[in-house]
Amino acid sequence: MKIIKRNGTEVTFDLSKIINAITKANNEVSEDNRLSEEQIQSLVEKFKGVVEANGTVSEVDEWGKRRLAYPINDLMEGYYVLMTFTAAAAVP
Repeated sequence: MKIIKRNGTEVTFDLSKIINAITKANNEVSEDNRLSEEQIQSLVEKFKGVVEANGTVSEVDEWGKRRLAYPINDLMEGYYVLMTFTAAAAVP
């Protein structure tokens, strides 16, 4: 699977970048709210499966740590990763 980056270059989809982004996000929350390695891998596989089965990834953009608009589970910051892809409207 190929990804078209913002600068127009085309690169091969790299699952390790998605795993790294989720791991970084996980490390930003308090220890009692963190996901296990198995949960992270499961989440990555879920998103990867949905995209590969139903569309084409055009960009993976790691925004990093940002302030939330409102607290979620008493946290005011979150780690954002934006995956842009093309798929039919019925894709979950």
